[in-house]
Amino acid sequence: MKTIIRSIVIAGFILLAGCTGLRSSVKDLTQASPTPNTSTQAPPVEVVRADGTSVTLEYSTIANLPLQLVVIAGKNEQGPIVLDFLAAAGVTDFSQVTFTGLENRTLTFTRDQLNDGIILALREHPRAVNLMSPNIPDSQWVLHVFRVQVQ
Repeated sequence: MKTIIRSIVIAGFILLAGCTGLRSSVKDLTQASPTPNTSTQAPPVEVVRADGTSVTLEYSTIANLPLQLVVIAGKNEQGPIVLDFLAAAGVTDFSQVTFTGLENRTLTFTRDQLNDGIILALREHPRAVNLMSPNIPDSQWVLHVFRVQVQ
């Protein structure tokens, strides 16, 4: 008989514990929103000037430059032209510039090769910029530009 009473008391205690706020507290902990993963965002763009000094431009700074709309591969792409980007980095005089991005893909231009059709297309989700142009084959585009070397 004592065993039955103990079993009933334990069962009652477990039932009462389940009816308190403990269960919702555990539920809140398991449903907490995950911390945003900053590794899914592209790094800022480092511009190394001809004199060896460098400046880092964040995506937000690049996105606030005057934007050019260019049709590339049948899609409207938007971003600053390269010359505006370089001016924002304090670069006004140069002979060539090399862009480096994912997979260490690079593309180099002389000053005379740069025109309004070569842009740093904005990518909102990874907060990245892609060097693109309708006159450059897509296999040569520099995706997620992270370094620009000026000479």
